[in-house]
Amino acid sequence: MQESKIRVVIVDDSIEVTYLLKSFLMKCTYIEVIGNAMDGTKAIQLINYLLPDVVIMDIVMPELDGLGVLEYFNSVKLNKRPVFLVLTALGLSNITKMAVEAGADYIMLKPFDPETLIARIRKLMESKEDKNIILQDNLGKRIQCVFRDLGIPENLKGYNYLIEAIKIVLEDLKNINSITKTVYPAIAQINDTTAMRVEKAIRNTIEITWTRGNLEKIGEIFGKGTKMRPTNTEFIAGIYEYINKETRSWYY
Repeated sequence: MQESKIRVVIVDDSIEVTYLLKSFLMKCTYIEVIGNAMDGTKAIQLINYLLPDVVIMDIVMPELDGLGVLEYFNSVKLNKRPVFLVLTALGLSNITKMAVEAGADYIMLKPFDPETLIARIRKLMESKEDKNIILQDNLGKRIQCVFRDLGIPENLKGYNYLIEAIKIVLEDLKNINSITKTVYPAIAQINDTTAMRVEKAIRNTIEITWTRGNLEKIGEIFGKGTKMRPTNTEFIAGIYEYINKETRSWYY
């Protein structure tokens, strides 16, 4: 199977630097330059639209500088956050420190060695993949802890279905609006069953939790004095909101 290419966006106000970067990167068979911007404002628009794997960016730029771009993407939740590799001629420790604090994944000083740059891109992507595996593992464990506190029996078939449903929603909140059309079928395909059986198993698990579970924890998550059993979607959304408060920082 052919390895997917690393998709790169270049952000630099220098036409010469952008041209040189493109020339270097296009020689690499596993890297694809998909766009470039010459100021921070356009960079934000381009990154949001193209969703690259890597952004190679200068610090000093018109309208909005590189620090501003980093701060923006450090303040919003993205389904796919790119790796930010900062290229700068400013070898000042306070600037580099600010860039790291704002979310830069790596900093290289200009002038730079093209081979070293390409090697760093590859290494950063490998590290990101390893980190994503760890985050997903931690996320599953966190959901299990919440379920244990709620008193959800692990032997129920809907237990694992609910974990998978919440993971899908945490990965993309838009899925909360298509539980029936998207989430149930995805879980059904993984578990070699039907979407209807997934829906029924989850509903049964919620009913048992609502009647036999930890009332204090139920009140903490879904609101004190809540008596009416939530729908599947409402239950998943409630767990999402509760877990997302603690896990949001994992995505950055």
